[in-house]
Amino acid sequence: MDSEYKSRSGTSYSSVRRRIANSVANTMQLLHVPVEDTRECGTSPEVFDTTSDNDIMPEYVRMDFQPTTDANVRFGFGDDGEDDNDEVSLCSYSDNCYSSSDSDVDDQHESEKPPLCVQLAQWAVHYSVTDTALGKLLSILKPHHSSLPIDPRTLKKTPTTYDIKEVVCLDGKIGHYSYFGIQCGLVDLLQQQNVYEGTTLVLQFNFDGLPVFKSSSVELWPVLCLARQLSHRPFVVGLYCGSKKPASLSEYLEDFVQELSSLLVEGIWYGDIKLNVEIGCFVCDAPARAFIKNVKSHTAYYGCEKCKQKGVHIDYKMTFPKMDGKLRTDKEFSLMSDEAHHHGPSPLAVLPVGLVTCFVLDYMHLVCLGVCRRLLAFWLRGPIHKDSTSKASRLSAGAVRQLSSKLVNLRNSVSSEFARKPRCISELDRWKATEFRQLLLYTGPVVLSGVLSDAVYNHFLLLSVGITLLVSPKFCGPYADYAHSLLCLFVEQAKHIYGEDFIVYNVHGLTHLAADVKQHGCLDLVSAFPYENKLQELKKLVRKRSCPLPQIIRRLSEKRTAFSELGVVSVDRILCEREHTDGPVPHGYSDAVQYAQLNAKTYKINIKRSADCCVLVRNIGPVKAVNILSHCSAVYIVYRRFEKVLDLFESPLSSSCLEIYKVCGCMPTLSTCPFDDVLSKCLLLPLSAKSDANNTKSLYAALPIVHTLVDERA
Repeated sequence: MDSEYKSRSGTSYSSVRRRIANSVANTMQLLHVPVEDTRECGTSPEVFDTTSDNDIMPEYVRMDFQPTTDANVRFGFGDDGEDDNDEVSLCSYSDNCYSSSDSDVDDQHESEKPPLCVQLAQWAVHYSVTDTALGKLLSILKPHHSSLPIDPRTLKKTPTTYDIKEVVCLDGKIGHYSYFGIQCGLVDLLQQQNVYEGTTLVLQFNFDGLPVFKSSSVELWPVLCLARQLSHRPFVVGLYCGSKKPASLSEYLEDFVQELSSLLVEGIWYGDIKLNVEIGCFVCDAPARAFIKNVKSHTAYYGCEKCKQKGVHIDYKMTFPKMDGKLRTDKEFSLMSDEAHHHGPSPLAVLPVGLVTCFVLDYMHLVCLGVCRRLLAFWLRGPIHKDSTSKASRLSAGAVRQLSSKLVNLRNSVSSEFARKPRCISELDRWKATEFRQLLLYTGPVVLSGVLSDAVYNHFLLLSVGITLLVSPKFCGPYADYAHSLLCLFVEQAKHIYGEDFIVYNVHGLTHLAADVKQHGCLDLVSAFPYENKLQELKKLVRKRSCPLPQIIRRLSEKRTAFSELGVVSVDRILCEREHTDGPVPHGYSDAVQYAQLNAKTYKINIKRSADCCVLVRNIGPVKAVNILSHCSAVYIVYRRFEKVLDLFESPLSSSCLEIYKVCGCMPTLSTCPFDDVLSKCLLLPLSAKSDANNTKSLYAALPIVHTLVDERA
């Protein structure tokens, strides 16, 4: 059994049991239960019948489970022997710069600890502890804490009744729908924020479907809302579950449209404060957009949502070869003037929103899972053109091995901001959207050089640079038109390099991305990444096959109740961790406190790890951070400059315009700058297999992590 479990999960069954036992033993310490009792119970498989996932706790969650006897006991299900300093703090702080070991902060948190029953409920909800396991734990704790309930449903305040209405599915069967409400979710988020009278909340909405089980046709169609001013995580507005998607679009959207129409007119009251509400945009993939707007699919002749050109059928594919098709307008859409594009009216037409301009093309599906995956599939499985260097051709087996080797060699060079490390090209069918994005924006310009022909490589750079400009908060505004010209050139050249049948809906959609960016901001602000993460969270809430919708409703209600009284949480802060004394320290900073790690709002600097120590400094360029100092209530970065800083590529523009460089060697001289001068964290990727972190003369590519790049004009 142990070997079979290890082959599936990568960890032996006994290791997992031991890890859970240690975690519960730590919990017993926190709850002042004798350790002997917990260890005795640790051998019972019934006590530890828990289910947990690796989801990150919501940003507004604050749990303080510090034990009174040992401040170094780690709480959670982490691997044995993990560095405690890598654990993200779940407590909120108000100071701009502080140490995680500050005793004053510890004393403050000690007085703010929630009651034991609340802590237990938060722990059980966050780690998806089953009611069976939680009931066993409560039976152990009850003799020591008489105020605790025996029933886990009482502890978590699990609802016993909920509003569910029947909705007819496309196949004629009966589905079920539950509406939670927009205002309800916004109020929960407002409890974690300081808001002011007259603030306007700009809301994004997402509709999408996902299968619940692999061996069943049951699927979910949630309605999700995201208010970026309050949180980067969407919340559930409504939830449909059935064997097929809803047959009646009006019935599915009725409650949503009614409440949203009211909020747009009346706003939302939070205490004595009135907040205005606006619709930002709708973020969906192509099939969901067609369903919600009640228009033809993206595979239809008039399937493009942004322009009116008629598609051309080539080799069983619908292509859109024209670059100058007449654009659709919101007014024409509301009048349904193009009958070949519409199935009928959309229930959203009653809202004061443009159903063309406010339905954005999501670059997660369009670019990452669409264009980028199509390119890689062509290089791996496309036709062979031996006689032409200007046309793309399937890569040879040796070139594929070379590309895979380059990707795998970058694994240790990818910083901690990336959840997934590069893997070989042979696993392309299992790549996720984040892996395609990583290749497009960061690793692609490095690993594809020398593998692709010059013409194909330069063509790829058109796409890479164009999307980088539109993703970057710094560059998307001033360079949107230039990015549009690059993407149009990519599409035009793709006809000759990859063939006429390559210009399918996703490739054609590149020509419309810049217009969405001009109206709604950089691509990351209107991407489906946060919504896809939320969909997977919802799927994990289902524990058994029967009644999936009530299960999700109960879990969401438990989470809302457990984390409903947390107070305002500050997110704009700098956290210095891992104090040390082994330098180096420049002259004049001998009394400064040294740290090995700095946690900023969007990234982490770790001087002990070569993949996390490269940053971009104002007026200097990329540098290697060698120490972090706290001096006179300010944070300073000690760094060494690179000996050579050159452009990584020259076409379609000099890479230095994007703050992308080729660097070599580190100067021995130490320099210092305030942390405010750090513009971005950078990836430092070796340009050859022989590059070594200990070899100061190795060549590297320094690429800023786009979402961390600060706009100096701001």
